[in-house]
Amino acid sequence: MNRKYYSIRTGKNPDGSRLDIPRFVTFFKAVYLEFLKNDYFYENSGDVPGKLGSDIEAQMLLDIRKPDLWPIEEKCNNYSEDDLFDVIEFLYDRVSEPIHRYDEWSNHGDSYDTFDRETGKQEFRDRINQLLCDYREGYELSENGEILESPEQGFEELVLENLPPYDPENVEQRVESASLKFRLSRSSL
Repeated sequence: MNRKYYSIRTGKNPDGSRLDIPRFVTFFKAVYLEFLKNDYFYENSGDVPGKLGSDIEAQMLLDIRKPDLWPIEEKCNNYSEDDLFDVIEFLYDRVSEPIHRYDEWSNHGDSYDTFDRETGKQEFRDRINQLLCDYREGYELSENGEILESPEQGFEELVLENLPPYDPENVEQRVESASLKFRLSRSSL
C-alpha cells in the first residue's frame, strides 16, 4: 500500500518529508532485511533461506566492481548515493518471490522449488519506490531496474505520456530515448 499516514501527510513527521542519505539508508536497510527474511533473494543466493552468502557477494563484487559493499546490512551505513543505487539495482536483478517450499520430511530437504521473478521484482520495486520518491528531488526504480530521476513538477505528463502511434522507428523510439536520457541521473542539458 502506498498510503501516506497522517503525520507524513500533514508535515508533522520530520522523517516523513524529503529524505537525506542517512535516513534513506535506514529505511532501505529495513526493506532489504524484510525481503531477505522472507527469502526473496534465496533463488540466487546459493545458500540457506534467510541469508545471503558467498555466491551473492562474489556476484556483487564482479558486477558492481566495488569492494566493501558486502555484507549489505553491515556496510550500508557507509554507502555513498552511487553505492546505494548500485546495490538497489543489483538486488532488483536478483529478487524473486518464493512460491513453494518442500517440507522438511521430503527427500528434497528444506528449500524452495518454485519462484516468481516478476512478482518479486514488482513487490521490491513498489517498496523501494516508496522511499525513492521522497529521497532528495525524487527518484524511481524503473521496470528495467534502473534508478531514474523523477520528472520535475509539471513535466510528469510530458515524460510519462505515451505517444500516439505514428512512426515507431523515426519518432517514438527517438522521443522515448530522449525521455530516458532526460531522466537518467546527472544528464546534461
